[in-house]
Amino acid sequence: MRQSSQEGHLGGIEAFVLVSMFIAVKLFLHIPRELSWAAGTASWMVPLIALVGVVPVFLCIERLANRFGRASLLSIAGLLWGRYVQWFLGLLLTVMLVIHTAYQMRIFAEFTITTLLPNTPISVVIISIALLGLFLAFNGLENLSRSAWLLFPLAITVFILSLFLAGSQGHIYYLSPWLGYGGIAIIETGFRFVGLFKEIMILMLIAPLFRNQKTFRQVGVASLLFTGLIFTLVQIVLHLNFDFPGAREIGFPLYQLARLINLQFVVQRVEPFMVFAWSTVTAVGLAVGLYASAIAATQGSRAPDFRPFLIPLTLLTVVVAFFPESSIEAVHTYTYLMMLLPILFYGLPVITWIWVMIFHRSSEELK
Repeated sequence: MRQSSQEGHLGGIEAFVLVSMFIAVKLFLHIPRELSWAAGTASWMVPLIALVGVVPVFLCIERLANRFGRASLLSIAGLLWGRYVQWFLGLLLTVMLVIHTAYQMRIFAEFTITTLLPNTPISVVIISIALLGLFLAFNGLENLSRSAWLLFPLAITVFILSLFLAGSQGHIYYLSPWLGYGGIAIIETGFRFVGLFKEIMILMLIAPLFRNQKTFRQVGVASLLFTGLIFTLVQIVLHLNFDFPGAREIGFPLYQLARLINLQFVVQRVEPFMVFAWSTVTAVGLAVGLYASAIAATQGSRAPDFRPFLIPLTLLTVVVAFFPESSIEAVHTYTYLMMLLPILFYGLPVITWIWVMIFHRSSEELK
């Protein structure tokens, strides 16, 4: 099943960049602070433990894609359970993706007006972000992935260099006690935050765009490992520079880390460069979120093209972004969504794989 009559195939490197950016958007919001609240000085272990929890889910996605010729998960659901179930699951995924993207958009807009544009109405910022995401997503994932790949080398270079400079000014003793609240507590917290990688679900929607199964598998594994490493580095650098009470009170941790960098007469202010890095990643990640919601609606309804869904879903995303009355409410709701959305995003491929293993032993192919 093709995404539309005009979609092409995804290259491995471009797909890796796109999926990684989609996962990494939350890194530039308040999530590093939430991890510090939950795990203390051992918050850098949380992404690694969460990564272990995501691996079985990705294996289910990969095995399903391999067995059904890289068909999308919604197409597989239609084959197994019928058209009405496919429609319902498509609607459910669409709604969840709209809510997920809308709250990320709102929190990023709050960050923008807090740090960069204090006199700009938040409505202007949200609408501008939505229009940019719509523009990037409208020409399909192939063009979006190529745009992301062109921007990625500079953005990741600035980001890694900034982390290195901020980390070099930290204090290693801020990382103690090394196990935070204790070994059992850190393991429990790690699996509770397994939603850090929930955006890997995009692979079950774009599976038809990969030329072969090997590329599909490599993109999934590389994206998880790369983003897991980045999340871990950010938490380490955060705690190198802020003691535990300070780390859990910072609104937007990466921005505050960038403001700490001061190499005397060489470099004093690098936050404008960091703003470029996280604005690039966020813009691409939000565009992927809009695209994913449109593709879920397309596959659920078995429509031939995702574009008719994209504009109304973008408008709906903007409307939902205005639901929270304050930034605090937006942050609290999004943190709750971090725990809720994995139930659907992880549960659907796992349940489908179990059903296939038990009840679907024939070699039927999707038509």
